[in-house]
Amino acid sequence: MIEGIYRLKKRDSQRPFLVLVAGQEHIHPFVTSISKEAEILMNRFWPGPLTLVFDASPFLPESLIGKKGKVAMRVSSDPVCRVLLEKYQKPFISTSANPSGMEPARSAAEVLEFFSGKIDLILDGGMRMTGIPSTILDISGETPRFLRKGSIRKETIESVMGELK
Repeated sequence: MIEGIYRLKKRDSQRPFLVLVAGQEHIHPFVTSISKEAEILMNRFWPGPLTLVFDASPFLPESLIGKKGKVAMRVSSDPVCRVLLEKYQKPFISTSANPSGMEPARSAAEVLEFFSGKIDLILDGGMRMTGIPSTILDISGETPRFLRKGSIRKETIESVMGELK
Protein backbone atom coordinates (compact mmCIF):
# COMPACT_ATOMS: atom_id res chain seq x y z
CA MET A 1 0.00 0.00 0.00
CA ILE A 2 2.68 2.54 1.01
CA GLU A 3 4.87 1.60 -1.96
CA GLY A 4 1.89 2.16 -4.26
CA ILE A 5 1.52 5.73 -3.04
CA TYR A 6 5.23 6.35 -3.68
CA ARG A 7 4.76 5.06 -7.25
CA LEU A 8 1.56 7.04 -7.81
CA LYS A 9 3.18 10.29 -6.70
CA LYS A 10 6.55 9.46 -8.31
CA ARG A 11 8.04 10.35 -4.94
CA ASP A 12 11.55 9.49 -3.79
CA SER A 13 11.23 6.52 -1.43
CA GLN A 14 13.90 8.09 0.82
CA ARG A 15 11.35 10.77 1.81
CA PRO A 16 8.98 9.01 4.22
CA PHE A 17 5.39 10.11 4.60
CA LEU A 18 4.07 11.50 7.84
CA VAL A 19 1.50 9.62 9.91
CA LEU A 20 -1.78 11.18 11.03
CA VAL A 21 -3.55 9.96 14.16
CA ALA A 22 -6.83 10.95 15.81
CA GLY A 23 -5.16 12.20 19.00
CA GLN A 24 -1.83 12.27 20.77
CA GLU A 25 -2.80 9.22 22.83
CA HIS A 26 -2.63 7.22 19.57
CA ILE A 27 1.06 7.81 18.85
CA HIS A 28 2.46 5.42 21.49
CA PRO A 29 2.58 2.28 19.28
CA PHE A 30 4.58 4.17 16.63
CA VAL A 31 7.34 5.79 18.71
CA THR A 32 9.99 4.55 21.13
CA SER A 33 9.51 7.40 23.62
CA ILE A 34 7.79 10.72 24.12
CA SER A 35 9.87 13.42 25.77
CA LYS A 36 8.58 16.12 28.09
CA GLU A 37 9.26 18.64 25.31
CA ALA A 38 7.18 16.61 22.87
CA GLU A 39 4.29 16.52 25.35
CA ILE A 40 4.45 20.31 25.75
CA LEU A 41 4.39 20.79 21.97
CA MET A 42 1.56 18.30 21.44
CA ASN A 43 -0.53 19.91 24.18
CA ARG A 44 0.02 23.37 22.73
CA PHE A 45 -0.15 22.78 18.96
CA TRP A 46 -2.23 19.62 18.36
CA PRO A 47 -4.55 19.33 16.62
CA GLY A 48 -2.82 21.60 14.17
CA PRO A 49 -0.12 22.07 11.55
CA LEU A 50 2.87 20.90 13.61
CA THR A 51 4.54 17.65 12.57
CA LEU A 52 6.81 16.09 15.20
CA VAL A 53 9.56 13.63 14.28
CA PHE A 54 10.21 10.85 16.80
CA ASP A 55 12.42 7.76 16.96
CA ALA A 56 10.20 5.13 15.37
CA SER A 57 9.06 1.88 16.88
CA PRO A 58 11.14 -0.99 15.47
CA PHE A 59 7.89 -2.65 14.38
CA LEU A 60 7.15 -0.06 11.68
CA PRO A 61 8.06 -0.87 8.07
CA GLU A 62 11.10 0.83 6.53
CA SER A 63 8.84 2.22 3.80
CA LEU A 64 7.22 4.33 6.52
CA ILE A 65 10.26 5.33 8.56
CA GLY A 66 13.12 5.48 6.08
CA LYS A 67 16.72 4.61 6.79
CA LYS A 68 17.06 6.98 9.76
CA GLY A 69 14.49 5.10 11.85
CA LYS A 70 12.30 8.15 12.46
CA VAL A 71 8.58 8.66 12.11
CA ALA A 72 6.81 11.98 11.57
CA MET A 73 3.49 12.28 13.43
CA ARG A 74 0.68 14.83 13.46
CA VAL A 75 -2.88 15.34 14.65
CA SER A 76 -4.67 17.23 11.89
CA SER A 77 -7.00 20.12 12.55
CA ASP A 78 -8.83 19.52 9.26
CA PRO A 79 -12.45 18.60 10.13
CA VAL A 80 -12.86 16.00 7.34
CA CYS A 81 -9.60 14.30 8.25
CA ARG A 82 -10.43 14.33 11.96
CA VAL A 83 -13.81 12.64 11.39
CA LEU A 84 -12.21 9.92 9.25
CA LEU A 85 -9.46 9.26 11.80
CA GLU A 86 -11.90 9.17 14.71
CA LYS A 87 -14.30 6.82 12.92
CA TYR A 88 -11.64 4.50 11.49
CA GLN A 89 -9.44 4.48 14.63
CA LYS A 90 -6.35 3.64 12.57
CA PRO A 91 -3.51 5.93 11.48
CA PHE A 92 -3.31 7.34 7.96
CA ILE A 93 -0.21 8.20 6.03
CA SER A 94 -0.42 11.75 4.82
CA THR A 95 0.82 13.45 1.72
CA SER A 96 -0.32 16.20 -0.57
CA ALA A 97 -2.56 15.09 -3.43
CA ASN A 98 -0.22 15.64 -6.36
CA PRO A 99 2.64 14.11 -8.26
CA SER A 100 5.91 15.11 -6.57
CA GLY A 101 7.13 18.52 -7.61
CA MET A 102 3.71 19.85 -8.61
CA GLU A 103 1.38 22.17 -6.71
CA PRO A 104 -0.93 20.21 -4.39
CA ALA A 105 -4.52 19.66 -5.50
CA ARG A 106 -7.04 21.72 -3.55
CA SER A 107 -10.21 20.09 -4.85
CA ALA A 108 -11.50 16.67 -5.86
CA ALA A 109 -11.54 17.85 -9.49
CA GLU A 110 -7.82 18.68 -9.33
CA VAL A 111 -7.08 15.26 -7.78
CA LEU A 112 -8.98 13.66 -10.65
CA GLU A 113 -6.88 15.64 -13.16
CA PHE A 114 -3.68 14.31 -11.58
CA PHE A 115 -4.71 10.72 -10.96
CA SER A 116 -7.65 9.83 -13.22
CA GLY A 117 -7.86 6.05 -13.64
CA LYS A 118 -5.07 5.46 -11.12
CA ILE A 119 -6.95 5.61 -7.81
CA ASP A 120 -10.03 3.84 -6.53
CA LEU A 121 -11.76 6.63 -4.64
CA ILE A 122 -11.77 10.39 -4.24
CA LEU A 123 -13.49 11.79 -1.18
CA ASP A 124 -14.77 15.26 -2.00
CA GLY A 125 -14.26 17.26 1.18
CA GLY A 126 -14.76 20.58 -0.57
CA MET A 127 -12.10 23.13 -1.41
CA ARG A 128 -9.00 22.60 0.75
CA MET A 129 -6.95 25.22 2.54
CA THR A 130 -4.20 27.24 0.91
CA GLY A 131 -1.57 24.54 0.94
CA ILE A 132 0.82 26.00 3.49
CA PRO A 133 2.61 22.89 4.79
CA SER A 134 2.91 21.90 8.41
CA THR A 135 5.94 23.02 10.35
CA ILE A 136 8.25 20.07 11.05
CA LEU A 137 10.22 19.75 14.25
CA ASP A 138 12.54 16.83 15.05
CA ILE A 139 11.94 16.00 18.70
CA SER A 140 13.93 12.75 18.70
CA GLY A 141 17.20 14.15 20.07
CA GLU A 142 18.10 15.99 23.25
CA THR A 143 17.36 19.36 21.66
CA PRO A 144 14.38 19.89 19.32
CA ARG A 145 15.47 20.78 15.77
CA PHE A 146 13.51 22.91 13.32
CA LEU A 147 13.34 21.00 10.00
CA ARG A 148 10.76 22.80 7.84
CA LYS A 149 9.18 26.21 7.86
CA GLY A 150 5.41 25.94 7.76
CA SER A 151 2.29 27.60 9.04
CA ILE A 152 3.54 27.74 12.65
CA ARG A 153 6.43 30.17 12.83
CA LYS A 154 9.71 29.19 14.46
CA GLU A 155 9.37 32.15 16.83
CA THR A 156 5.98 30.88 18.00
CA ILE A 157 7.47 27.49 18.85
CA GLU A 158 10.47 29.13 20.51
CA SER A 159 8.11 31.17 22.70
CA VAL A 160 6.97 27.82 24.13
CA MET A 161 10.22 25.79 23.97
CA GLY A 162 13.13 28.20 23.93
CA GLU A 163 15.63 28.60 21.11
CA LEU A 164 15.71 25.89 18.42
CA LYS A 165 18.55 24.78 16.16
